[in-house]
Amino acid sequence: MNRSLLYVGLLFILVGATLTIVPTASFSTIAGDRPVDVSVADDSEAFVAVANTQTPVTQPGDGVAVAELVNNLDASMTVEYEASVTSGSVAVENPSRTVTIPQGGREPITVACSPPGGGAGTATLRIDVVEARGGSATITDATLETTVEYDCPGRPGGGPGQPGNPSGPPGGAVAYVDDDQDLEYDEGERTVSEGELAEFDNDSAHLVVAAGGGRINFRNSEVEMAAKSITVGDATLASNREITLEAEEGTLSLLDSTIDAKNGAIELSAGEITAADSTVSTNREISMSAESGALAFSDSHIDAKNGEIELSGRSIEMPRTTVSTNREISMSAGSGSLTLTDATIDAKNGAIELAGSRVDAARATISTNAAITATADSGTLRLTDATVDSKNGEIELGGGSIDAAGATISTNVGISLATESGDLQLGEATVESKNGEVTVESSGDLLASGAVFETNVEISLSASGDVLLDAARLTSSNGQATVALDVESATLSIDSAVLDDRDSTITYSPSEAAVTGTPSRGSVQAD
Repeated sequence: MNRSLLYVGLLFILVGATLTIVPTASFSTIAGDRPVDVSVADDSEAFVAVANTQTPVTQPGDGVAVAELVNNLDASMTVEYEASVTSGSVAVENPSRTVTIPQGGREPITVACSPPGGGAGTATLRIDVVEARGGSATITDATLETTVEYDCPGRPGGGPGQPGNPSGPPGGAVAYVDDDQDLEYDEGERTVSEGELAEFDNDSAHLVVAAGGGRINFRNSEVEMAAKSITVGDATLASNREITLEAEEGTLSLLDSTIDAKNGAIELSAGEITAADSTVSTNREISMSAESGALAFSDSHIDAKNGEIELSGRSIEMPRTTVSTNREISMSAGSGSLTLTDATIDAKNGAIELAGSRVDAARATISTNAAITATADSGTLRLTDATVDSKNGEIELGGGSIDAAGATISTNVGISLATESGDLQLGEATVESKNGEVTVESSGDLLASGAVFETNVEISLSASGDVLLDAARLTSSNGQATVALDVESATLSIDSAVLDDRDSTITYSPSEAAVTGTPSRGSVQAD
């Protein structure tokens, strides 16, 4: 595979016994205090680079690695970055992350189509490196750019997460069969009256409902619409009974629309479901299933009041969307990604279950009085700056890796965080359980500098790599705080930490592990 590299070049100036590192590209700050005999990459193998994989983006859901951050330093590097693309047809799957890249290692940047915008072309991938730290060298405020080729299915011009905006039919009709799928009524296309719409059934038709902002009130009639595809634009579909919309082979799209069943269940099923600025509400159950594509809602509301909410798709995207009920909420993205950035998920008195190959709930609020489970089966569970509040239920968070930097995770009972293969990031996070154990297990490093762990019972931290607790606070009035490091070569770093368990002493194992730093309060001893 051909790979093109964009490098950030560095100019090294020797001053006394230290290196001052000066950028020749877009870094605003570079500093280092390495001794002169330490090898540092030169311009041909820059400190940090971006490598283009030449892989085009063609599908929503499972993203592809279009570029890689490359660590050319002679030590591992921790990089905090933000990534974005200039086209609304595609989106970066993890737009803000902090990762540790081993010496000579690469960190993939994955991008997926953002349905249903669609379109083909070339976009610019921009990677803003907030900070890259390796050994004694630090880089801040860097910018790396490369190109992304994409060819995405959907309707060009619909915008990210938005269906196309249809025009309305003539006369007293509220819908029409859009034979040429241009979302405009054309002379000769079949119109559908309000009386016909409730039982519309034609598996080969592309049905468009466009009421010009009007309300279509089916009163006490059940609504069962079936078509090859269904588009609802600027309309309200209302009934006191069940509403079912099915587009088995195509797309079900909502734009600036409301589906309100009051006292009946709502069931939406299609190959792909998309909605923007829309509301789906009832006092009963809500079920949505995208059987072969994405379930994508943006800037919308899903409210079941007293019914369960069950959402499934090959991928699920719910940015800036509110999902609420008094009962259970279940979201399953199968082998695809679940995206809940800036979303609100509120189950009040029901359990919340979130699952996908990757889960991105950055800045989301996830709350209930019952249990919360979030699982990224093979990728990253991202909860950066999120709030996860269970009050009286257990919280279980798991993934290949976990990035919960700045998150607030709280309940009155147990909290468990575990990674299967990667690091667990809890920098500046708060993990608080009034009366339950706090258990944190990392298959890589546990990065918890500045974090707060608080409970009345046990705090158990473990990692297969290093544990960083610099400036962290561990508080347990009636319990013991322990740290288990799986390998003797690992390091426990506790500089400026506050250790306030029942005896103000953290115990660690094995005794051969290195301990660095001095806590500001409390002590550390081998188990």
